[in-house]
Amino acid sequence: MSTIKTNAIQTTAGKPILNSTGSILQVVQTAKTDTTGISVSANTYNEFDSAFRVSITPSSSSNKILIGADVTGAQSTGSVRYKFQFSTNSGSSWSDVSPIPSVSGSHDIGHMVYAVNADNNQANTVSMTILHSPATTSTIIYRLLFGQDVSTTYYFNRSINYNNNFLGATYTSIIRAMEVSA
Repeated sequence: MSTIKTNAIQTTAGKPILNSTGSILQVVQTAKTDTTGISVSANTYNEFDSAFRVSITPSSSSNKILIGADVTGAQSTGSVRYKFQFSTNSGSSWSDVSPIPSVSGSHDIGHMVYAVNADNNQANTVSMTILHSPATTSTIIYRLLFGQDVSTTYYFNRSINYNNNFLGATYTSIIRAMEVSA
């Protein structure tokens, strides 16, 4: 077996091809199409489904992970707040993915929020992306939590009414992680 080592590979125009700062080294994603109604209590966070997670193993501890999600759902009252969490120990403990170095006081970290559906026949899609610096080469599991400000039912991948017609579509929600070279 042969090994080739180089500092960079470039096009004839001088643009980097591989492993330059900001290059995407790997992409993983999980998609969910099943629908469910999840009863939630006010001011608590919930996980959509333990299968709606994504795992990635960084090749360098200096690399970053671009974590993103596109989630479709509906609720009849209140506002929904979303946040990413990560675990480096197979999901036995979780930490919030923070887009800022620290949060002072008792403020919670939220990554995206949207308000009540105006039409029970429609669902909202929310997209969010955060650049995370995990500083590890251990496998990282990411999940997305949602919280409501009132007790209600959140309908994942569907509208509230979910009629058997054009408006009653089933949607796909996706969570993804991309390793970005440092």
